[in-house]
Amino acid sequence: MATPIEVFEHRFIGVGDLDDRFRKKHLDLLEKFHEKQKRRIKQQKEGSTFFDLAYQNKKAGIKFKQYVGVLTVKDLCFYVWPKADRNGDNAIWKDHLLFMLAQVYKLKVDTIPAEKLTKRPHTLLNIFIKKFIDEVAALLNRGLIKTYRKTEGNRTVQKGKMLFNKQIAYNCAHQERFYVKYTTYDYNHILNRILRQALLLIPSVTTSSDLKGKAASLFLNFPELPEIEANPDLFQNLVYDRKSEDYREAIRLAEMILLNFMPDLQHGGSGVWALMFDMNKLWEEFVFCTLKRKLTGYEVRAQKSEPFWECESFEKTKIIKPDIVLSKGKETFVLDTKWKIPFDNNKLQPPSDSDLHQLYVYLNRFNAQKGALVYPGENQKVVGKYYGPTNSFCDMLFLPGQVLSKTMEQEWQKAFVDCVRSWVETEHT
Repeated sequence: MATPIEVFEHRFIGVGDLDDRFRKKHLDLLEKFHEKQKRRIKQQKEGSTFFDLAYQNKKAGIKFKQYVGVLTVKDLCFYVWPKADRNGDNAIWKDHLLFMLAQVYKLKVDTIPAEKLTKRPHTLLNIFIKKFIDEVAALLNRGLIKTYRKTEGNRTVQKGKMLFNKQIAYNCAHQERFYVKYTTYDYNHILNRILRQALLLIPSVTTSSDLKGKAASLFLNFPELPEIEANPDLFQNLVYDRKSEDYREAIRLAEMILLNFMPDLQHGGSGVWALMFDMNKLWEEFVFCTLKRKLTGYEVRAQKSEPFWECESFEKTKIIKPDIVLSKGKETFVLDTKWKIPFDNNKLQPPSDSDLHQLYVYLNRFNAQKGALVYPGENQKVVGKYYGPTNSFCDMLFLPGQVLSKTMEQEWQKAFVDCVRSWVETEHT
């Protein structure tokens, strides 16, 4: 594979660009991939495509959105990097991408500069696959869970409850058989099936012979289980209990592997694969996990749901879920993360009306002392106040991207947390 092409979020690539390396054959494949994504989104009624089909400067092409990661199409590979610096120094967030992913997905990896990542397009994918393999190996060593399930069918021995209607329909001429419904205790559990399906897929999506071998070895140690069709609903409806809690991290990685690759491979493969992350969601999760682990003295919760509207006519209740809620004693603070730069022509702009309205609802419903819109950027804060009978504040908080050196990510996180702590503990007047 040729050297990956580095681009930033929201960039347009047209046919003939990149020294004529991006050609119509690539666009045709990406159009098919785009249509598959749109069909999935329509079925699931949520989500977003990784890019839009666009037409600029008399060229047809694609325009990347807020997703970052790796996108390959036949002989081309794109590394899509975060773009969040008004001074044009996007390398700051580019070098932090792997660290942010490592923190959110609990990956044990050394800091790898972006320029080294781009020399090997499968590096990012292999990091996640290795983590998944390690998690599955640990589960196998502890022993996979078994569960009880109801089964029915024709048997030569009567076991369980006989279903007389089906016995008459199926076995009038076979009195030696019994159509029964019975309970089975085995490994045929949805969590085990998901892990097995992901292991089956790995050899198709990685070039690492070592990872292929490890995945194949683990697959051989798995019991025979029916294959599944992966879709977002499957993962959203999963329920964990005391026995299955250890599966949570492995399932999270399996979800990423299956949903990124399975739909394309199921249709015979189109020459396109992607490992892409929504920067809006990644930024939110990174801020949350950083504060959760390092903001001592405060309870930190993510996506805390509260009802705020109901109507008997619709038999439905509307809920709100702020990104992050901080609490200490009777004090509550709300953070709403925003992966964007509120600058225009190098001048700071006020928050959008929708962002202000949203945070106003959060503050009132959670009875919070103050809230902030959290942006990436230079370490600063802007104080804002709502009009009304009570003093409620909505500030703009910018969390820094720069570090002392590329090997001092922990120092960066400390500066990050100190910035939030300073905002929380500074009283407004």
